[in-house]
Amino acid sequence: MKQLMIEKKPKQAQPTGKTRRFSATLMGYITADMLWEGGQTKTNETRPVYITLAGSAAALRPFLANFHSKGTRATRVDPNRSGWSKDSDWFRCLKSANYEAIWQRGVDNHIFSLHMDLGRAEWNETPLHVEKIASNNNLPLVVVSRPQGDLVQEIEDRMERLRGTGKPFWPSSAARYCTADQKRSQADKYYRKFDLIISAEGNRAEESPKRRKDDPVSVRKQITAKPLQNLPVDEALETWIAVNRLLDAGDDTAVASQYPQFTRYSADNRPRLAITWYPIHDWKLEDVWYACGTSASDLAMRQVMYQTALELEDSGGPEFDVERIKRKALDGWPAHPAYVYGNERLSCALCILANDNDLRNGARHQPDLAAHYIHLEEVGGATFKNGRSLTDILNGG
Repeated sequence: MKQLMIEKKPKQAQPTGKTRRFSATLMGYITADMLWEGGQTKTNETRPVYITLAGSAAALRPFLANFHSKGTRATRVDPNRSGWSKDSDWFRCLKSANYEAIWQRGVDNHIFSLHMDLGRAEWNETPLHVEKIASNNNLPLVVVSRPQGDLVQEIEDRMERLRGTGKPFWPSSAARYCTADQKRSQADKYYRKFDLIISAEGNRAEESPKRRKDDPVSVRKQITAKPLQNLPVDEALETWIAVNRLLDAGDDTAVASQYPQFTRYSADNRPRLAITWYPIHDWKLEDVWYACGTSASDLAMRQVMYQTALELEDSGGPEFDVERIKRKALDGWPAHPAYVYGNERLSCALCILANDNDLRNGARHQPDLAAHYIHLEEVGGATFKNGRSLTDILNGG
């Protein structure tokens, strides 16, 4: 049995609190409200925890089986044979296990952060913020983008293509080509470099009714080998491991007899399994702020301070004082600056799905982008949102 140490993440200049040790053969990420094997809860608090594992690669197992979360089995991972990606601020609290050995095939743990760059549609602060997150977590940063052009270019191209048809060219909840073309497709292209990819993403259930229905872990069918696409995640991963062991051993006869649907694969052409994982799917917003090293009350205080600076700016106050107050509001803030600006959600600066408040924030801080979108409304003959122009939204209509 291997020893795992689980402890609460300490805040700055605060004691770490009690450390608990227990034996387990398996590893993964858990939160403090998960159940121990046998059903006893560790604590009533919901807090992120860290896991440190020491041991040989031969002793590791791909499943997290010793923990249950609210009656359901927790996510199963094997970092030794995967490429991981992580998005948004939440992952700063998820420290990967420190392994002393590498997988027997000689492949190092390949854990990286992945940013799908939307170009001009991004907040101006996003590229630097993404770099900071990756650097603070000692992760290589991979940035991918759509070769045919950024989101603004795609909107313009779609406008020209649909001109005269009466069809809207803007992204919408029913036509989210912004996500499909600019994010998911570009990520999948990069993921094809790996035999096994676990894409850890920050979607949370409370963010929307749709995300509430999402499975916390699922097979990413678009880039997964056909024989694995429709299997439950557990079975897909077990099958992938078994097939790869046979391929490693060069036992084509066993592959043909035990897994005939995999006979087209070889040690040089392995089946790919891609898994999408939402490790904080059941987290509340306050859990996210805690993990980032802040709180809702700290954010509220900073937002009031920043709003004071904007009001002073609007009234013609001294520029020096305006900038000083803005800097003070943002100093030490660990998450994206847009939250201090007053945003409730973070996406591109002017997201078609954003609420009016967030759109006004985006337009104030990136007026050139807002002006360009208003121009596209005028020349393209379609409003930014169905029946609502961006001009009306920004004017409070």
